[in-house]
Amino acid sequence: MRLLGRKLGIFIHNGIEEKPIGLSTSASITVNTDMVEKAATSAKAKEFLPGRYTFTMQCEKLYDATEDDGGFNMQRYLLLSQLNGRVLDFVLDEAKVVSGSLAIDPNSALTVSGKVYVNNFTENAAADGYASVSISFQGTGELDIAY
Repeated sequence: MRLLGRKLGIFIHNGIEEKPIGLSTSASITVNTDMVEKAATSAKAKEFLPGRYTFTMQCEKLYDATEDDGGFNMQRYLLLSQLNGRVLDFVLDEAKVVSGSLAIDPNSALTVSGKVYVNNFTENAAADGYASVSISFQGTGELDIAY
């Protein structure tokens, strides 16, 4: 099954519920595995064993200074999380609109979740377009994959 990128989203748990990193223009996760060279049986070709893995996420979103009905603002929350070194729970999942808001689709084919730290927060005020925010996350611990 093919899936349009706009149907995937990163959701951050704010202590109460999963909130989307709203108005995202892109979201990605990268998983890298250390490869350890082992003694090869061939004199010309190397052989490897997989070691531990690490993951990072990246999100580009439109600048949004509004707050929801509870006074919550995702940009402020993410920036304060970075400055305070707070670990965040995330879910990378399919999204659907429920009562006018983005929510995790319970019928998703694949759900990736875990814990991350914000390690880069950049606001960009383009003179000829919309202001945007770029956020990078460093994963910590293991990923949980459900499908």
